Amino acid sequence: MLYTIIPLEIVFKGTEEGAKIKEREIINYNGVVMEAIRQSDGRYRIERLLSTDPMLYLDEHFQPGSIITLV
Repeated sequence: MLYTIIPLEIVFKGTEEGAKIKEREIINYNGVVMEAIRQSDGRYRIERLLSTDPMLYLDEHFQPGSIITLV
């Protein structure tokens, strides 16, 4: 585990993990801001939520790895 204020893009620059970080996008889905990766079919796979609401983390629709479609 790495605790740092340095952006992950800089920490993992030039690595396979760094390439994955660049693929991520910040999106708003149903009023919830999250980090996700666009799939080849245009849908998104949730990577993490960016919220201070603890109830969102308990909602199964927003679990990391879930596939969502933006309309």
